[in-house]
Amino acid sequence: MFRAFGPLGIRKRIVRMSSPTLLQQLVSYGIIGCVCSGVDTLVFTILVTVFPDYVLAINVASVSLGITMSFFLNRRYTFKLTDHTVRRYCLFFGVGMCGLVLSELIILAADCIGISIFIAKIASVFIVAVFQFILNKLISFRPEI
Repeated sequence: MFRAFGPLGIRKRIVRMSSPTLLQQLVSYGIIGCVCSGVDTLVFTILVTVFPDYVLAINVASVSLGITMSFFLNRRYTFKLTDHTVRRYCLFFGVGMCGLVLSELIILAADCIGISIFIAKIASVFIVAVFQFILNKLISFRPEI
């Protein structure tokens, strides 16, 4: 189990990332990410308009919805690994929560310096997407889980 996280295990996964299917996975991940981020942002916008005092809590809820949608779509269409659903979901959700922390920090920092939280939210989606693809490819959807 621990060998997968050692230097050799990481090196093998990085080599596998350069396989011919990487571009296809990246495109699929991006399309699914756009759909799920769109749902996330739409829910965020509607709820913040109704409950403006709960921006960060609403971000947690909207991101959690987006992560869950993204997991089920990516496991089926991007990575084509439908085994170990609960374990993969927990790993995927953990990666998503790391992305959430990054998203929260971006929104909070933007709000502190006077940048629109909506612009910050959209910027955070792109930054977090790259971060999460790499981690999900290496951790959540590695073949030998």
